[in-house]
Amino acid sequence: MRKPPPQPLRVIELFAGVGGFREAMSTPKTKDFYKVIWSNQWEPRESNKDDSKQTANSVYIAKFGKDGHCPRDIEKVTREEGMPEIPEDFDMLVGGFPCQDYSVAKPRNASKGMKGPKGVLWWRICEVLEARTPRFVLLENVDLLVKSPSECRGRDFAIILKCLDELGYFVEWRVINAGDYGYIQRRRRTYIFAYKPDEQAEKKLKEPNKTMLKDGGLLSKVFAVSDISDPCFYSFPPGVSGQDLGKIYQTDRNISPFKAAGMMVNGKCISADYRAERGRKPKKTLRHALLKKSEIRDESELERLRIHGREHIRDWAYVKGKKDEIRRKLEPLEKYVRAKTTAKISINTAELRELAKSMPGHLELDVLIKRPGKKTKLLTREDVNDSVRAALAYEKKPIPNDAVISHDLISKALKSKMVSERVEKNVHLTLKNRSLPSRLLSQMTCKTVKTIKQAIKYLSGKNIAYSHPPKDPIVTFDRDSAAHISIAYRYQEGAMAFPDPLNKPSRTIITSEGGGSVSRFKHVICELCARREGGHKSEKDCRDAGQLRRLNPTEVERLNCFPQSHSDACAGISSNKRIMLMGNAVVVDLLEDIFVGLAKRHIAP
Repeated sequence: MRKPPPQPLRVIELFAGVGGFREAMSTPKTKDFYKVIWSNQWEPRESNKDDSKQTANSVYIAKFGKDGHCPRDIEKVTREEGMPEIPEDFDMLVGGFPCQDYSVAKPRNASKGMKGPKGVLWWRICEVLEARTPRFVLLENVDLLVKSPSECRGRDFAIILKCLDELGYFVEWRVINAGDYGYIQRRRRTYIFAYKPDEQAEKKLKEPNKTMLKDGGLLSKVFAVSDISDPCFYSFPPGVSGQDLGKIYQTDRNISPFKAAGMMVNGKCISADYRAERGRKPKKTLRHALLKKSEIRDESELERLRIHGREHIRDWAYVKGKKDEIRRKLEPLEKYVRAKTTAKISINTAELRELAKSMPGHLELDVLIKRPGKKTKLLTREDVNDSVRAALAYEKKPIPNDAVISHDLISKALKSKMVSERVEKNVHLTLKNRSLPSRLLSQMTCKTVKTIKQAIKYLSGKNIAYSHPPKDPIVTFDRDSAAHISIAYRYQEGAMAFPDPLNKPSRTIITSEGGGSVSRFKHVICELCARREGGHKSEKDCRDAGQLRRLNPTEVERLNCFPQSHSDACAGISSNKRIMLMGNAVVVDLLEDIFVGLAKRHIAP
């Protein structure tokens, strides 16, 4: 790298968390080029605590000190107080603004994007940029930001770009899977780099083009790409502000016009999908993060993380395995029970839940089909309802979607041989890939039959009623009505590696990585494989060996490329809290490379 400039860039860091951005600016390669002069960290969920006692904030102060650090609500600092604390003059704003309202960790219909309580924090960034106009901006968020929100794909990202355009910035963005470029974690994040163009750049760059996506910006220089897809173009409507864009924004077929790599120049956007080109960067894997034998000071700490017993291992294997099974939603059953009991009897919440849990058995809503030489399958009355509805629709005798499919309706439909055969065929297709884990099979108390025809006959037989007398008068619940409210549903999920492979980058660390509960998303490693390069031949060999454990906090911090000194700064914070903080953190090495690239391209003389 060229010699550092006489004065490093003055930086402010918003939404600082535990200091991932600052760590990346404090390495031997970057420390001469950047100086953080002000930072802010505040967590609403911990707002009932003294500001200086908030966990992430405590870690940040322990590592970087209190000078120039503001541990208060950014909403108050910017809007209510007029930004007196924020320096008047600085060169760069960085931050990983809160991502929960854009995240895949939420159901898509629950992710509110910029209208959510976390999403609106973009406007605090925008206000600071408008008031201070720094030369550079570097932001990080989840990969789904470019597609947020679900009901209007790309609207939130369009608003962000439009706001930056109004403030005179050129913008480059990239959705990066860190593992594709040799980093230790397969963390997918959106990186936004904005800069104020000089006069020469303004004259030269009138609008972006496809060549620029490959070799025209900071991110494209740091993270090489190949196989760029056909680009998408988007231009902002004339005379519309970023504030108003959300009201008129439209997208064709609800597909976001913003792809994984893109640029915006003078309000014109170009973007495309791409394939990463890692080059000569050495590949890091999960094995690199694991504690070496010489680093283990307390064996009891690892013992607490170990998974003991075949039954416990089977539980982990189940949650991480492929699933195509029937599950039941308790909430619709509760509503059904409450509707039947309203104004008749008083029933408390505990009674209500217990009654709802027991009702499928009382009303004979499930049956096991156990055929010689084949896996046992579970069929529900709701499956029969769906199959009958589909068969009648095929025969051009559809029934209304809101009609209760009763015993009489099913009996009448099955009198037709063609309908009966189609119902059986539909049920067969429904059961084809459905699994029933042995751990659940042993708990089932429903009737067992040998054929699909017997199962259909059993579930659609004369209506079953169940009387429940917690208090007078007695309330009766019937199978037809209960099955009509769709309390059973098909649950499908792909398989995950168990244990996690040590020769690949790790999966993304999320906030729920800590704790001892069985979870699909937590990492589990085989200690025997960790101690020898060859490892086992298969995942089954690892599980049979019975030397599995979860990751400890130091290993999780290494997966985000934090130095050992950061672990030391976490003194007094629980192991689970340390791990949770890493779920919200950044991949420090990746940010370091961006800062090195920025220094080479824009800063160093």
